[in-house]
Amino acid sequence: MPRIEWGRVVMRPDTNVDTGWMDQAACKDEPTELFFFDERIERKRVAEAKAVCDRCPVWKKCLDYAIETPVDFGIWGGFTSRERERHRWSKRGVKDDKAKRPQNGS
Repeated sequence: MPRIEWGRVVMRPDTNVDTGWMDQAACKDEPTELFFFDERIERKRVAEAKAVCDRCPVWKKCLDYAIETPVDFGIWGGFTSRERERHRWSKRGVKDDKAKRPQNGS
C-alpha cells in the first residue's frame, strides 16, 4: 500500500503483486496531486489526469493493480475510484480480461 512522505503519496513495491511496471508509467514524474483529489467535484482535474493515462504504455497494468489491491482512491489506469468499482462489479463471475478505458469526462 502507498505511504505518505512529505505530503506526497509514495508507492512501495509489493512483494505479492508485480509493481515493476510503475517505472514505465507516464505519471511517474507527474505531481501526485494530479491523481489524488476529490474526484466527485473536480471533473476538470479528472480529465487532466486521464489525459496522462491516455498516453501511458502501462495503463492496463496500473488499472489491474488498483482493482486487485484494491485501491479505493485516485485515478489509476484512466479510471476513477467509482469507475473501478463499477468495473469490479461488472467483472464478478465473468472471466474477461478486456477492460475498456472510460472517455475523458466520464
